[in-house]
Amino acid sequence: MPKYFKHTVVAVATYGRPVYLARCLRSLSDLETPLKCKTTLVVVDNNPGQDAKELVRSFRRDGTSHLVYLHQPQRGIVPARNCALNYAIAQSATHLAFIDDDEVVRPNWLVALHEALDRYGCSIGIGPVSRVFEAETSTELKSAIPFVHEYQGLPFPCRKLPATNNVLMRLDPVVRNNVRFDIRYSLSGGSDSKFFEELLVKGEKVAWSEDARVFEYVPATRSNLRWVVKRCFRYGLNLSRCTLDRHVLPSALLRTVPHAAGNSTLCIITILISAFRTRRFTVDAICRLSISLGAIAFYLGFGSEEYRQVHGQ
Repeated sequence: MPKYFKHTVVAVATYGRPVYLARCLRSLSDLETPLKCKTTLVVVDNNPGQDAKELVRSFRRDGTSHLVYLHQPQRGIVPARNCALNYAIAQSATHLAFIDDDEVVRPNWLVALHEALDRYGCSIGIGPVSRVFEAETSTELKSAIPFVHEYQGLPFPCRKLPATNNVLMRLDPVVRNNVRFDIRYSLSGGSDSKFFEELLVKGEKVAWSEDARVFEYVPATRSNLRWVVKRCFRYGLNLSRCTLDRHVLPSALLRTVPHAAGNSTLCIITILISAFRTRRFTVDAICRLSISLGAIAFYLGFGSEEYRQVHGQ
């Protein structure tokens, strides 16, 4: 029996997207394993009908023996993520990685993230996300805020907030600080931002690996201005919610609303001016305006349940 020094659980949460999930699992089946590291692939099916169960079985029959199926019937991205996290901890795993079911990875993806953690001695590693648009999409829209995941700063310490669409983390600080994904964000999204903010506040550091690139497929239902605006508005809502979680209401308002109001004014001016220039500036200003309006709307009682709708197949 080989002696392992690491055990990494690679988790994928899914709901009603068998075509995407199959493509994701095919890429994970070719994953290279870091030296002396045991790797377990975990699919968390969030559909009460367990429609991913047979697909996982088929991959196991075809030779992906280190693939585990978990069912989390409680609807929402947060129960699914916590299911994967709790499984990894129960298995005494040393590391947990997340990608989304609409993504594929290169064979060296996991090795690159582990190398970044080892090189910089940090607990969280992330990498770039490239978008693959399934429908014809304008250049301006491809450059919109929800689709841009590049980072131009130093690889360590990385100033970009991690997200569960491409991340590897050591589990000991998670266990030590008893950090979990917040159930209040279950249908709105943003639970991963809050999760990693908690770890960063505790002193954990992030490393960036340019080689740990994943590819996300964007369906036609997302590659349009209406969806982009809704996603940016949701960013703003969650920004205010996270701020309120860290500060009392008066302080949270002062930290969020004046900046959002000023930014909204600038964005409106930019939109008016850019109407006579290029559409790219207009799209960017609309995105930033939507974020600012969302940040203000949160304090007026607005919310979002974006994860009730399934995009893709």
